[in-house]
Amino acid sequence: MKLDLSNLLFYRQESQQILESLRKGIIEIILMELESLPRAEWEKTLTTWAKVFIFAKNLEDKQLAGLDAMSAGILHSINQKIKEAKAIGLLKEGDKPYKLIPLALENQKMSRDSAVYFLWKFFRRIS
Repeated sequence: MKLDLSNLLFYRQESQQILESLRKGIIEIILMELESLPRAEWEKTLTTWAKVFIFAKNLEDKQLAGLDAMSAGILHSINQKIKEAKAIGLLKEGDKPYKLIPLALENQKMSRDSAVYFLWKFFRRIS
């Protein structure tokens, strides 16, 4: 009996592309912000980012009109990644949108004292 598993390969490639795009975009911005702050501020900053992901989840493009270009771009990008992740099953209905962050960082090398590890651990804990 032969099984066609090509759809699984497509799913894996698609999910890796979404997570890589998130890692190279939004997560890089979050890490730059963390590294510019004292470590004591990291948890508060990541709590704010969790709220940004929740806000971006239900955002319509027309609602971006009153925002500055950078904020609108970030929110639009997060919104697109959430939609793409839902479309291929990375996120299910009821999942918190920031669940994508630990997924994107899952196979990354990180030391326990790094901002990347702190970011991964924080979002894994609250997801």
